[in-house]
Amino acid sequence: MAELRPSGRYAARDRVRKRAEYLRIQGTGSRVVSPGFVFMLERSASERGPRLGITASRRVGNAAERNRAKRLVREAFRTVRGTWPARADVVVIVRQGLGNRKLADVVAEWQAAQNRILRRFAQLAQESGPGDPPGGTQHRAQQPDPAMTGAGEPRGG
Repeated sequence: MAELRPSGRYAARDRVRKRAEYLRIQGTGSRVVSPGFVFMLERSASERGPRLGITASRRVGNAAERNRAKRLVREAFRTVRGTWPARADVVVIVRQGLGNRKLADVVAEWQAAQNRILRRFAQLAQESGPGDPPGGTQHRAQQPDPAMTGAGEPRGG
């Protein structure tokens, strides 16, 4: 098997950075599930290449395991970046600890899910026209749950 080499950098423009963007993608995006990951897909408003966001909760493991999982996801994204649609915003949710899995294992799982991801993204592109906002016209933006955002909690003591 040929050695996998990530190409390019993982610059700020390649990342989903703001909490509001994560909430929008997770609230209105399409979901593709694989054994180790959940891919949340949304059509981006920008013409730039695909953007990646990563979520790894504490059930993935301790801090070192979560950081390793996120590092492997970033490296896998850089490795297969050319196969993602250009206007894709993707949030990858790590479902479980990656254990002893290597980059090649993560990339293989992503490639196994690639047909479903491309099909789902094509549906998103059909739902939203070229001038429509991300998420299309058929999705109604969900209001974030106040319990998740911390809104409505009393301040001070």
